[in-house]
Amino acid sequence: MANGRNIAIGVGVALVTAAGAYGVGWYQGKSRADDAERRAVAASSASASAVSSAGVTLDVERGKVARLEARRRLHLAMIALEDRNFGIAQEHVGSARAFLASAKGADPELQKLGGELEAFKIVATEDVGDQRKALLAFCKRVDDAMPPPKAP
Repeated sequence: MANGRNIAIGVGVALVTAAGAYGVGWYQGKSRADDAERRAVAASSASASAVSSAGVTLDVERGKVARLEARRRLHLAMIALEDRNFGIAQEHVGSARAFLASAKGADPELQKLGGELEAFKIVATEDVGDQRKALLAFCKRVDDAMPPPKAP
């Protein structure tokens, strides 16, 4: 009888030890999984914030590029005017207006300039001096609205 009792006590101790080991292992695993979940949520939040910030920066930079392209198109219009390519010059003026209109975050002066560019029509004439002066004035207004950065 003592032999059966010793076996029952041994089995009981083994079961209690196995259950204790299982419980400790489960608790450690759950704690690690919870910690990993917290890190993943924090990383996801930081990532979403970085993506949002990058999107805003991207919109600002695209606006700058559009305004610079508008300035370039005005310069190309002056070159075409000097070459007596009046239609090409007018196309460049229209493109410049479109780029100014598409630029997000443009200041009111550039939006006003876009309206003036829409009304500006290049006329085929022998004396292009007045039209050239008008285009140069448009270029200066764009330059004044977007001053170059200071050199380091």
